[in-house]
Amino acid sequence: MKRWLLLALLLVMAVLRADAATTLLPNGMQCFQTAVGPVSSGSVAMYAPGTTTFKTTWQDPFQNAQNNAPIQLDANGCAIIYGVGSYRQQLWTGPVVGGRVSGNMIFDLLTADTSAGNSWFWAGTATGTINAIVLNDVGFTPTAGQNIQFQPSGQNSGPATITPYPGASPIPVVVDSAAGPASLVGNELAANNVANVVYDATANTFHLQNPLPSAAAVAVPVGGEISCAGFAAPTNFQFESGQSLLRTSFPLLWPQLSSTNTASLTSGQPKVTLTSGSTEQYAIGMAVETTGTSGGAMATTTIASIIDSSNFNVVANASGTGGANVTVWAYGIADPTHFNLPDRRGQILYGRNNMGGTAQTGLQSLNIASTTNTPNALGQNLRSGSALAGGSIQVSAAQLPTLSISASETAPGHHHSVASGAGGAAFVYSPGTGGSGIGGGVGSGSAATTDNTAASVTGSTTTTSNLGFSIVSPGQTTNWCIRVQ
Repeated sequence: MKRWLLLALLLVMAVLRADAATTLLPNGMQCFQTAVGPVSSGSVAMYAPGTTTFKTTWQDPFQNAQNNAPIQLDANGCAIIYGVGSYRQQLWTGPVVGGRVSGNMIFDLLTADTSAGNSWFWAGTATGTINAIVLNDVGFTPTAGQNIQFQPSGQNSGPATITPYPGASPIPVVVDSAAGPASLVGNELAANNVANVVYDATANTFHLQNPLPSAAAVAVPVGGEISCAGFAAPTNFQFESGQSLLRTSFPLLWPQLSSTNTASLTSGQPKVTLTSGSTEQYAIGMAVETTGTSGGAMATTTIASIIDSSNFNVVANASGTGGANVTVWAYGIADPTHFNLPDRRGQILYGRNNMGGTAQTGLQSLNIASTTNTPNALGQNLRSGSALAGGSIQVSAAQLPTLSISASETAPGHHHSVASGAGGAAFVYSPGTGGSGIGGGVGSGSAATTDNTAASVTGSTTTTSNLGFSIVSPGQTTNWCIRVQ
């Protein structure tokens, strides 16, 4: 008895579950007719909206068997037509002839599958580029609330668009913030992660629902620098100690630390003539790579001299004549697959002297510039030539200002006098009527005795000091970090 009761209970639950999920089923076959009756043996063309490009339809709901395009209707004007998303539908009175519709067109209208407004679509891995994303969501219709999930092909480097399916118009991607929707700035998407976007029909935008936390939390672009007070670099940052990184691992960073322009080369000559860009931020010693575009080529080398805003010489001679893409690295490279980060160890950062194209005289007036280090270039080490290893400098006698002192004292039988001189002063003592004196200090001077007889004295240094004074202002050390991805 208990067994029968259990079976009966399960049967009731199954019936209830089925009843709760049932709905009216749509017709499995579509039939077309006009006021005069069925469109017997007519044809239907199904295109992507706004085009005459055929869009796939199927003969079953599981998308196993595709319809021919155009679709041939039977004698009753009917055909099985399953589709995904929106379509441009044209109905014709004649049959399909040679792969084309015939007869007269009855209507040309847009249609869409009934689930398109509420479905989630998995679009797989995106194609296109990291910022111009192309998906293959053939079911996309421009109605609000549609969700698309996909895997980006890489990290975006700035604002991005999504083309829902090939041939559609690109749609901007935004992220929501307290100030309202905003364009992407870079690194909100990443390869192998799953991105989820929701369509906003009013603004014609896709809202990214899951931007990478690192991009949302850190408003520092790739290549930007910050002071890091902690013992470890934050996520997506590295300390700057001149280390070498693999280019393929940091595809957004290395273009920030290099300058690529087109140039012309002459075989056997070291001169590089830029046909795009400028040498404004280049300096002697920077690494140079070339890839030939129309014959020009040279081995990896370094800048030997800057000629003008469009020309510079390198250490190696060109091995081919013609055009080339020339890449200059501000902080050097280890090999053709790596690049170096800046080395900020023990450095104070100065603003480049000619940012914006107009040079200031602040650093130049300190006589820091030299033939190999210039404040007008990027990543230069600027040091005074008289700096000592201990962080201090000595001042020579020639660097002292002129000192002028005048003083006298008259006493019975003798005369004291101090006279000024270049670079110092002389102290003179003249007893009685004799002309004699003792000199001290650096410089020379003259004095008069009590009998008005002139006494000439040449001064000499009595004490010296080789101690320097500090040129390091008070401060604290910190870690310098650069955002790498």
